[in-house]
Amino acid sequence: MKRTTQADIVFLGIAILWGSSFALAKGALAYVSPIFFVILRFLLAGAIWGVLWQKKLKNISQPGTWLRGLTLGALLGGGFIFQTIGLQLTEASMSGFITGLWVVMVPLLVIIIRRTLPKATSIVGVLICTVGLYILTSPSGGGLNWGDILTLGSAVCFAFHIVFVEMFTANHDTRALTLIQAIGILGLSIPAMLLLETPTVELSWPFIWRCLVLGTMAAGTLAMQLHWQRFISATRAAVIITLETPLAAFFAFLFLGEMLTGTAYVGGGLIFLGALVAEGGARLFNNRDRQQIPTG
Repeated sequence: MKRTTQADIVFLGIAILWGSSFALAKGALAYVSPIFFVILRFLLAGAIWGVLWQKKLKNISQPGTWLRGLTLGALLGGGFIFQTIGLQLTEASMSGFITGLWVVMVPLLVIIIRRTLPKATSIVGVLICTVGLYILTSPSGGGLNWGDILTLGSAVCFAFHIVFVEMFTANHDTRALTLIQAIGILGLSIPAMLLLETPTVELSWPFIWRCLVLGTMAAGTLAMQLHWQRFISATRAAVIITLETPLAAFFAFLFLGEMLTGTAYVGGGLIFLGALVAEGGARLFNNRDRQQIPTG
């Protein structure tokens, strides 16, 4: 099986796990303050990574690995802080739909960094997502609240993260980057907690099992992302992870009984469609262009 096919399968699994995490995190937040929860979640993930790869920190040979790992950690930590605080103020399914906007941001960031003109499908996809976001956050779709705005901030952080993962993992040990990333997440989250909240937690079994599941899930999915994204582009990874958007709504209904308005589901569906058009269309164009290159 080709490495690219294996990577596709891995990212499909990541999308399923990330889709379920919205409802699990929403349930956990009934027992813990949000930023403290991010810290607990990544203390566990970092401990798992440390047990597996602590020796990697002693054998870093590539210059810039620490800076790049800490950058990834700061972006990921910011994304989870915004998302987790936002989850307290909005529905888990709404959070999933808005977070899905990062998928459309990825090709735009790649375009800015590489200074190339966007494909027509990318422009169409962005327009569809814009309409979807307008419908989703309109009064009939549920309205726009601070939780939605914070979640949008998390989407920006996650978009930058996946683009930088593609750039950094080409020449740096992914296990070392993963472990340093945990240090970056905690280095941002701990000061943020001290500044923005009074940490609270209720050590009940419903919280403990959710924290253990989400911490272990973070350790597995993020390690897999950094390892397997070397074999596919950021945009290809993004289109697969787009599936987390409808999955978040499904698991929110399954675990929490959440039901948005019909208008909200239309808006969320348009965001999902726009992401597929932007990413999938760009990939089709790229494949067509490669096929048309003369071979001599």
